Amino acid sequence: MYALEAIEQTLKTKIAYELAHSFGPDGYLNPTHFKDPTKHQTTLTKFKEIVAKNRKLPFVAHHVAQYGGVMPIWVAIELFTSGCWRLFTRIYPGEVKVPLPSSLAPE
Repeated sequence: MYALEAIEQTLKTKIAYELAHSFGPDGYLNPTHFKDPTKHQTTLTKFKEIVAKNRKLPFVAHHVAQYGGVMPIWVAIELFTSGCWRLFTRIYPGEVKVPLPSSLAPE
C-alpha cells in the first residue's frame, strides 16, 4: 500500500508543479485551460464539496478564512479524491507535459 501512496503523491506533485508553471497557482480554476469546460465545472463542483467536508482541517480552514477558499494547485491537489482525480485527468490540458519520474519509467 505504501508504494501506491508514494506513486500517487509523486504524480500529484508533478501535476501540481506543471500546472502552476503553465497557468499560475490558481490557473486550475479557469475552464479555458482545460479540454472540456463542462467537465471542468463538474470537477470544481465535486472539489468544492470535498472542501466543505474537510473544512475543519487546518490548511483548509486557513485558506477559507484568509483567501476565501481559493487554494493554489499544490494545496488543492491534496484534497482530490480518486473520483475527482479521475475527472481532472480526463480534462487535463494536453499541452502540459508531466514528465514521468525515472523511478516509474519503463526500462
